[in-house]
Amino acid sequence: YNLLNANFFSIVTKLIILSRDYVGQKPLYYFIDKKKFIYSSSLVSILKTKLVKKEINNSAVHDFFTFATINAPKTLFKDILQVRPGENITFNLKKNQIYKKFYWQIEKGPNYNKFFKHELSIKEIFFNNFRNFTIADSKPYLFLSRGIDSNLIREILSNLKIKFKKISVVSENKNFDEFKKDHFKEKTNKVVLTNNNSKKILKDLKNLLDNINGDPGLIPSYFLYYNLRKKTKFTIGGEGADELFFGYPSFKAFKMFKGFETCVASE
Repeated sequence: YNLLNANFFSIVTKLIILSRDYVGQKPLYYFIDKKKFIYSSSLVSILKTKLVKKEINNSAVHDFFTFATINAPKTLFKDILQVRPGENITFNLKKNQIYKKFYWQIEKGPNYNKFFKHELSIKEIFFNNFRNFTIADSKPYLFLSRGIDSNLIREILSNLKIKFKKISVVSENKNFDEFKKDHFKEKTNKVVLTNNNSKKILKDLKNLLDNINGDPGLIPSYFLYYNLRKKTKFTIGGEGADELFFGYPSFKAFKMFKGFETCVASE
């Protein structure tokens, strides 16, 4: 169960086990005191029980204004916690005790098992995944931007001879328009994000997000899904790949800084 967001309960041992996936793709929240134990994949669901006080966690608010997100185990509410990525939490209902243990931490390196084989290169892993995830009755829509993430996917799909459609967000504010110098030769569907659209989406997200997030990319992503909801359920995006594959200029600056730091230290 370490590969899934899951929970298990044994009537015999009176144990409840909560397990979150390797990198925390799916949320898992819980509340516990001497009389109650509540858990859910939705923080709002826990609040709707009306059994938990809505007391703001000031430390989490500080984290949000520092990192634009709130990392596990904290949440916006003081008494509600998150299971951390790669963590198992066992609740012993007989003894009213809690045990926490990581089955995997990224800092300690990869976990090679039957699902993750170390002999495969990154390229082979990418191609195999896309072969598996693009099996469908219709063409996928690729969310295309100017970043490394979606363009990497674009190249992989093309190399695998998988037919797909492309869609991109164009901002009415030309200062934020990635496509003012369009470098794509192929036809790309474009939807225009207006200031009024953005304001409405912000109001919608306020009611949809469990964990507050300061990523401005949420607005165009939501807008794309909203526009495609009646056309297809099969979409592909590359969220996070710019961070994983060092696609932003700030990463180059960091590399230069580390080199400078090394030179200064050697002096």
